[in-house]
Amino acid sequence: MQPMSVNWESVLAESAKMAAQLGGALIIARLTVTWALSRYKGEKMWERRTTALADVLSAMREMSRVVDRWLAEENEGLKYSETHKEDLRERYRMSRRKLENVAAIAILIMPGPIADSLKVLEDGLNAQRFDWLDRLEAEQKLLSNATTLLLTAAKEMA
Repeated sequence: MQPMSVNWESVLAESAKMAAQLGGALIIARLTVTWALSRYKGEKMWERRTTALADVLSAMREMSRVVDRWLAEENEGLKYSETHKEDLRERYRMSRRKLENVAAIAILIMPGPIADSLKVLEDGLNAQRFDWLDRLEAEQKLLSNATTLLLTAAKEMA
């Protein structure tokens, strides 16, 4: 019996082919994972922005409803019961607190124009006004302007 001779050129060629296939597979896997992770992160950020924007708009809308009722009481001479007045005050406090909480997050994750309009809103709501009616009218205008800007920006974001 004669020993088998090994064709080293053929072994090296096959090994090179396998190494090239493995390298190609690794590159494709890396690109696929990078793409999928990038897409996932983008979708998560979009979800976070959408949730933050919805929370901000919800709080602003509730504040606006209460301010509208207070303005109606002032301008139209409506007289609400004390329990109704206390309910309005509590709704306003809760909505204002919610706005402060979610706006802080929204300012961090929203694009520039939305974050800027939220900062303007917060500054305006915190401004000192000594006349009750002036304060209500200023808040109504601030909330209305901010709502319009946020809805426009949200439509562009979608």
